[in-house]
Amino acid sequence: MASGQGLISLPVRAIQQAQGKLSKGVRGWLAVWCVGAIGFHLFTLISVFGSKTVSVSSEAVNLVLAGLATYGTLTAISVLLVKPYALELVFLNFLQWAALLVLVFPVLFLTISPGATLNWQPVAAFVAALGIPWIIWFRYFKISRRVLATFGRNM
Repeated sequence: MASGQGLISLPVRAIQQAQGKLSKGVRGWLAVWCVGAIGFHLFTLISVFGSKTVSVSSEAVNLVLAGLATYGTLTAISVLLVKPYALELVFLNFLQWAALLVLVFPVLFLTISPGATLNWQPVAAFVAALGIPWIIWFRYFKISRRVLATFGRNM
């Protein structure tokens, strides 16, 4: 194995080429992700605190969503500020939303509507509406030359 080349990392020459072609900073699609993440998470916070339902299960759901939205907002701000730990926060944010999409929403539907049969069509539409952008952005952070130039590595 060549010096500076790990099992997961890119060769040193590829990193130097990416950093030479692109200036360091949050621009392009990385800036689009930051603005979109901040907007999405702030909208989630507004909708959580604006809900009028009062029950124990809905309050628990609102607390979880508010926590994830706050964490996501702080993650996007750390990427905007090019903090050295930002990619770890982004990875954890992606992991949290993946768990929420795949595991939690069908269970939440059953706890909010006890005794109801689970209609998979709206759950599948919701998972697709948030899951497809999740896959695209996750892949972007894994292979993007902009992320490589800005942070010196990919997620």
